Amino acid sequence: MNEVYRGNFLAGLFLEEMKAKKDNAAHTSQWLPYIEALPRGASKEFLINYTDAELKELDGCDRIMAEVDHRRKIIKEEYDHLSSSVPEFKSFEF
Repeated sequence: MNEVYRGNFLAGLFLEEMKAKKDNAAHTSQWLPYIEALPRGASKEFLINYTDAELKELDGCDRIMAEVDHRRKIIKEEYDHLSSSVPEFKSFEF
């Protein structure tokens, strides 16, 4: 299995569970307590969550920027793969 796609199963499961809960407040599953315990929002501890303007302040830090670009590329590839395999995932934004 391609390294890029190894997390797709869990990502897909989490997205489906979150959508089911949003669509039906009474929805429950064995995964919901774990999913609901996860932090909400984009954490600024991870550079991939920074805006382009925030990353611009790191100009000159080529090694950091290369890592951010690499991680964003992998996430985009995973999103594209999920979206093409399961068309319903296109409803989730990249």
